[in-house]
Amino acid sequence: MGPNRGTMVRAEIDLAALRDNLIRLREHLPRGCRLMFVVKEDAYGHGLRQVALASQDLVDWYGVADLAEARLLRRLGLSYPIFIMLPPLGRALMEAIREGYHLPVGDSDMLAELPTIARRVGRPALVHLGVDTGMGRFGLLPEEAEEALRALLHSPSVRVVGVYSHLSSAHTAGRDDIAFTRAQVWKFRKLLEDWSMRGMEVPFRHLANSAAALAFPAGTAPRSTWCGWEPPSMAIRRAPSPHRSHCGRWPASGRGWPRCAGSPRGGRWDTSAAT
Repeated sequence: MGPNRGTMVRAEIDLAALRDNLIRLREHLPRGCRLMFVVKEDAYGHGLRQVALASQDLVDWYGVADLAEARLLRRLGLSYPIFIMLPPLGRALMEAIREGYHLPVGDSDMLAELPTIARRVGRPALVHLGVDTGMGRFGLLPEEAEEALRALLHSPSVRVVGVYSHLSSAHTAGRDDIAFTRAQVWKFRKLLEDWSMRGMEVPFRHLANSAAALAFPAGTAPRSTWCGWEPPSMAIRRAPSPHRSHCGRWPASGRGWPRCAGSPRGGRWDTSAAT
């Protein structure tokens, strides 16, 4: 791929290696597990258009950041289900419902407004209920989620397609982080078991990010794995991790980049100083 114009950084991407990583990952997943390929933020800088086209016969879903990225995949002719991972607002929310994209729901305001907006659009909203099992970034607490699910299941203008959470520390190998990841997995499974006993079933259940896709291979949305980076959390794996190839290299130096706020993972900030 060509250089990213206007910056000093250029990434060279090996799409053959990327495809090989996806093939190996699929072989590692249990039978019946569908693969959501998260390509948000321009496929993490790898080029959304090129990466999506190269992967189209190897994945079942795509995960993107926003409505613009979802529309780009549709313009490429990709008909797979698309999950917009950042909740759209205002007019973007109406258009996302109208165009049939899958949406995350994880707060009371969105829960309240979705049925009204979907009725106005004239098409059911396809939603995935976000549950916060410990990351603290987005989603309803487990004790709030059942009430929200009941409300959505009784709304004719909303279709509950999935339920999901996100693991904050599956990429690290510290003893406390491993214990925390196991606790998150237990909370999520317990929630699903309770709902099943009450007759509330949700078609798709997704929890694992890249590291957990290898450590706990069950219902997953891989991110950095397909780029060939080995998550250090393999100490908690249940099965051997597949060998993966690096599919990108960065000829330019990134030194001198400013300090930024970062995002919470594993109970700490990733970027505490300039890099």
